Amino acid sequence: MAIVKMSKFNLIAFESQKSKLLKNLQKFREVSFIDIDLEENMNTDEEKIVKKVVNNEDLTRIDERLNGVENAISLVRKYHVSKKGLKAMMAGNDNYTFEELSEKIETYDWKKTYLDLKKLGAKLNQLNSEISKKYTEIEHISLWKKLDINPADLKKLKRVTGYLGTVPVKMKSTFIDRISELDKTYYEELNETKEDMYYLVISDNSNEEKAKLNDVFRAGSFSVTDLNIDGIPSDHMRQFKEEIEELRNEKKQIKEEIKEYDGELGDLEAVYEYLKNKKLRITESEKLAETKNTCIINGWIPSDKKETFENAVKEITGENYYVKFEEAEKDDAEVPIKLKNNRIVTAFESLTEMYAYPRYNEIDPTPLLTPFYIVFFGMMGADAGYGLTLLLGTLFVLKFFNLNKKMKLFVEFFFYLSFSVIIWGVLYGSYFGLEIPGMWRWVNPSTEFQKLLILSVVFGLIHLFFGLAIKAYMNFRDGKPLDALYDVGFWYMALAGGILFLLFKMLKLSPSIANISMWVMIAGMVGIVLTGGREAKSIGGKIGGGLYSLYGISSYVGVYGLKGSDVKTGGWTFKNNGNQAEEVRLEEGKVHITSSKSLNPRMVLTHVINGETSVGTGTTVTSVNDSPHTAKENIGLMAEGVKNPAPQPPFTWNEADFEAVNKGTIDFSAAEKSTAIYVNSARAKNNGVINVGKNSIAIYGFYDKNTRKYDGATGNPNKLEVETTGNSKISLGDQSTGMYLINAEKINNTGGEITSTTGAKRNVGIYAVNGQDADNDNNKVLTMTTATKMTLGDGAVGIYSKGQSNTVRNTVTNTGDITVGDKIVASKTENYPAVAVYAENTNLTNTSAIRVGNDGIAYYGKNSTINANGSVDFSNKGVLAYLENSIFISKLGNLGATQNTMLYLKDSTAQLDGAGTKVDIDVADGYTGAYISGNSNLTGVRTIKLGQGSTGLYLENTSPNFVSEAESITGTKDNARGIVAKNSNFTNNSKISLSGKESVGIYSNADATKNVVNNGELTLSGKKTLGVFLRGGQTFENKANINIADSANSLEPTIGIYTAEGTSNIKHTSGTIEVGEKSIGIYSKTPSSVEMNGGKIHVKDQGIGIYKEDGTVVVKGELDIDKHVATAKDSEPTGVYAVNGATVNDQASKITVGEKSYGFILNNTDPNKTNVYTNTNAGPVSLGNDSVFLYSKGKANITNNRNINSNNSDHLIGFYVKDGGEFVNNGIIDFSTGKGNIGVYAPKGKATNRGSIVVGPTDDIDPATGC
Repeated sequence: MAIVKMSKFNLIAFESQKSKLLKNLQKFREVSFIDIDLEENMNTDEEKIVKKVVNNEDLTRIDERLNGVENAISLVRKYHVSKKGLKAMMAGNDNYTFEELSEKIETYDWKKTYLDLKKLGAKLNQLNSEISKKYTEIEHISLWKKLDINPADLKKLKRVTGYLGTVPVKMKSTFIDRISELDKTYYEELNETKEDMYYLVISDNSNEEKAKLNDVFRAGSFSVTDLNIDGIPSDHMRQFKEEIEELRNEKKQIKEEIKEYDGELGDLEAVYEYLKNKKLRITESEKLAETKNTCIINGWIPSDKKETFENAVKEITGENYYVKFEEAEKDDAEVPIKLKNNRIVTAFESLTEMYAYPRYNEIDPTPLLTPFYIVFFGMMGADAGYGLTLLLGTLFVLKFFNLNKKMKLFVEFFFYLSFSVIIWGVLYGSYFGLEIPGMWRWVNPSTEFQKLLILSVVFGLIHLFFGLAIKAYMNFRDGKPLDALYDVGFWYMALAGGILFLLFKMLKLSPSIANISMWVMIAGMVGIVLTGGREAKSIGGKIGGGLYSLYGISSYVGVYGLKGSDVKTGGWTFKNNGNQAEEVRLEEGKVHITSSKSLNPRMVLTHVINGETSVGTGTTVTSVNDSPHTAKENIGLMAEGVKNPAPQPPFTWNEADFEAVNKGTIDFSAAEKSTAIYVNSARAKNNGVINVGKNSIAIYGFYDKNTRKYDGATGNPNKLEVETTGNSKISLGDQSTGMYLINAEKINNTGGEITSTTGAKRNVGIYAVNGQDADNDNNKVLTMTTATKMTLGDGAVGIYSKGQSNTVRNTVTNTGDITVGDKIVASKTENYPAVAVYAENTNLTNTSAIRVGNDGIAYYGKNSTINANGSVDFSNKGVLAYLENSIFISKLGNLGATQNTMLYLKDSTAQLDGAGTKVDIDVADGYTGAYISGNSNLTGVRTIKLGQGSTGLYLENTSPNFVSEAESITGTKDNARGIVAKNSNFTNNSKISLSGKESVGIYSNADATKNVVNNGELTLSGKKTLGVFLRGGQTFENKANINIADSANSLEPTIGIYTAEGTSNIKHTSGTIEVGEKSIGIYSKTPSSVEMNGGKIHVKDQGIGIYKEDGTVVVKGELDIDKHVATAKDSEPTGVYAVNGATVNDQASKITVGEKSYGFILNNTDPNKTNVYTNTNAGPVSLGNDSVFLYSKGKANITNNRNINSNNSDHLIGFYVKDGGEFVNNGIIDFSTGKGNIGVYAPKGKATNRGSIVVGPTDDIDPATGC
């Protein structure tokens, strides 16, 4: 029964074995790792070789998996039907060993399950979002429900103009008076709300009437509304309600699908525990150091476990390791404390833990404390009946319930206490609160007060003297017998003499014993005065120290006040010698600091329970060093539980609505790991100055349902609330936080500021987390209203809000300006982002000015709705918003360029026209406007302006279908990209205009399951610029006009649609592809298909409509080829140019071939391939003079089923087939009008006529030579 002896180890093993070694040591369960400080333990040269282990990427990955599994568990639990009844309680939870968890991971396909649940959750969120949107639409339209016409029809009126709009209620009479004076204007009142009147106005289009009406609008503050619906409002509302009902039915189906995973909840929870263990292992590994080939592990193990430890190491490393052990030094404050006690005492170790574990050079107080606690508990609960009930109940639970180790110890704790309750119940004669006549009792507590008082004093003395005896033992153990006399013997005399003197005087017992006791007390006090300051050098110091030691007699009782107490703190100095201590603790009392105080390390200044405490105006509380102890671990004001709002008179409170208030200055800037104000389920207010140092918190709070309630409270009045005023000034040291709040219900910051001290990094202004407690009764919903101005350093977060879930959200309204610095990049794998506002499961409204530094993020949203007003300055390489499953509504106006990706959308919606006007986005050279993935939407964009080498929209894995709604995407600089997509379904409705060289309108690389549709007009110019660039295997469909400018030369053409690798299918179904000179409409070199199912391709001179190598071309639309006027050889324009194994299916609705031009060219240079051409008699063919309908060179199979007429044109060739081509004619080739025409010309080819070929007169020109 003692503190376990510990040994420090230094272990070196191969780096390649680190992961397995840590896993084995984790199973060993006895290791406590030491965080290796390279700066302290290495010189400069060694630091270059040895470095700390950094696992940021691993931690990020494991956190993502943990979050994913946690979300899956939360989703299943939401619809989980809990087992009820005694059997379910007895069954308890499944308990797994580490090996069983590992096996579970290997055999259970948890990734598929959580991904499936993620999809279901995302779908559910999407449905909720859609329902919410439709309710919003209904709410908006309902304001106009009395309007019985289609608002769209108002825009079609010619002689009159219709207006819908609102007038403030206070301007109603002015508006009506003024508009009634107009002869040619009609108005109708449609609705009235608390703030506005709603009107329909129809007015004559004459200039005179318009001028008068404008004056009326200005006078009446008439605001025009664009009711953007096509139909009568009431019909739209009915339609939306029907759609909502459909969505609700779909939600029910999704919920039923989620319930099907109910049986996997236990498995998911096991996976979660495994991942938590894995994260712990990764986190612990960051305490290690490593070289290129080895890892260095320092830590502590119980001294009697050295051999077991080495065996665990050998299991992984064999003999390839080095280890050195050192026994822990007695006074080493860093030694981890491990207790070893028998079964009974172990159950009471939680009492020791509740206060603080002993130091390594002390003794374990648990076995000494346990018997006293058992006795005192029995004295207070003394009732044999209740004790027996407690005994039987705990015995039943221990015997039949499946408990984890912690819960089992908790039940055993009360099992052992039940015996004392029974014994004292028998001694008091109490059985279920009743007295049994004739039953023996030792004392009657209701009548024998004196006996009970003596008993209590005796037990108190025994307890007190026992504590002093322990101190004497430690003095003797450490070789200080005189210290035992001075610090214990004299105290025995003073305390025992004083207590006996008072007792005998009060009870009027033996006067002689009372006198003897008095002199013993005096002798003890004199001894204390003479020896208490013996370590001081001067006589004055010795006497002063002795007097101070004597004053310390009160420390056994402490400054502890009960109900109604009012403590003044100005009259003493508290010295704690580096131990944890509280200067004042009160229950339902008040303590106000009105004179400046110095606070020693590890001290709590005031601690009130259901009371109040404050630092007064002009008062300063300062953390100070107390040699050899440095300033650290202080708490200024500490409050637990809300106070009674109506205390018993004459007692009154000083602070009406708060338990902890700072009006002065709390200066903890010199201390680390300190907290200025600490509130547990209570209310705090800062109206003064708080300065905190490194790793500290200005205001810390949490809510706990079990926190004590004030005497007489009904229900649970406790709550966590925080308020700051305009006078609030909070200054943060490195890695510190302004407010750290868990399950707060209300934060109200009416002004003030939170700032980082010079050079401070990784601060958080306000950190608020709600709804994450395992006990749902502790989970609260936060409403935060803050006007605090925040100016924070690099790697900082201004506001961090996390609500309970996507459906139970925090609400945050911020009007205070926020500035954060740059993102910190410590290494390739270690970085700390700077974020102005982080919102998770939160509804956020911001109307302030936000500024972020390099790579900083203005808004980070996760499962949240963000309304962004005010202004954002992210121009210094910052990011406007990073969104996951969120809605972002921006009223920020046009968005200027930043050397970063401006927006990140993952399963999110960004509405950028929240102010009512679509916005322009400028994209900096080399950067991206928006990164979009999942089920995301981007609306409210007028124009995206591209810089050099920049990308407007980058899409990745968008599903089910992203739609680009920007009105236009324009680029005048080189290498611009309108839309870049990776493995995405998407539709482009944006007009894209590119004039820089080597630019691309739409780039897509996706598999065969993806579809890309273009509805936006593409306007292209610039050398080697592409309208659409396809890789992979998706299907691309064009439904819009593509305008392709002339190219400077045919070797570097501008191309409408381009694919040269993969298996992408191309469809052109509507619109016109205008092909400029030396340009190409569609270029495909893949074995897949090009289908022209409609629309038109118009080819200018030297251009090509469709270039196809291999694969299939289907032409059902219109081909229009201009005449050839250029003189360059082989530069004739061509409708379709097919190469090396291409198949052409000609079903064109109309073909027009200009003078000296070609309809189709088949060119085959590969002897192993054959070009194929077939057609149907689908539409008319018009051929200009000297034109060729089809030219073929090389192996080809050509079949004509068309009727082709010359229509008076001369020098035509219907089919020119050479060098191995085979031609079959089933149609009618009627070249009877015009002269010099040739139906089929087949040099070194083969031609078969099964139809009709008719030609007219010759003009003696050799078609082969033109002479």
